[in-house]
Amino acid sequence: MAKGGPADKAGIQQGDVITSFAGEEIAKLRDLTRIVADTPAGQTVTIKVWRRDHEITLEATIEKQSERNEGGAGESATQQRASFLGMVLSVLTPELRRLLGGTAPANGVVVTQIQAWSPFATIDLQPGDVIVSVNEEPVSTPQDAAAKLEVAQSNPERGILFQLNRQGANLYVGWSEQDNGG
Repeated sequence: MAKGGPADKAGIQQGDVITSFAGEEIAKLRDLTRIVADTPAGQTVTIKVWRRDHEITLEATIEKQSERNEGGAGESATQQRASFLGMVLSVLTPELRRLLGGTAPANGVVVTQIQAWSPFATIDLQPGDVIVSVNEEPVSTPQDAAAKLEVAQSNPERGILFQLNRQGANLYVGWSEQDNGG
């Protein structure tokens, strides 16, 4: 947890299990990742955590991501998201890395949302997955990943090879037009 960050200020401690965030139940890590990424800066949210043997209710105010984020100098948190074909990608911030259990790689972008109609949903791409590379080209920002996906999709006979990190495990997942009924 980042010292002085929103979670620290709210009183979240190492070992706490977040069971609810902003009124939404957290069943899986990807639920929390998605909700946090969708919460606007400045909003105060209620967080329920299980600590040792009881539930505690905390409040946190979501803060705007620092200007020195890993996605590039001078880009705000809202500029650090990209939507492409039914999925939303976000910059891999230290806070998201922590929420992913500290197992996320140093570089890549986080899938924070994926719609059922997205062509990439057919290959079991999931919120919380970190896309490390597209067709063996590393990605560093959501816009970079979206641009590489757009180029790759314009060459459908080649397909797309994703290098992912899912809960600390590295895997490769391929996608082609045939996966999407094309």
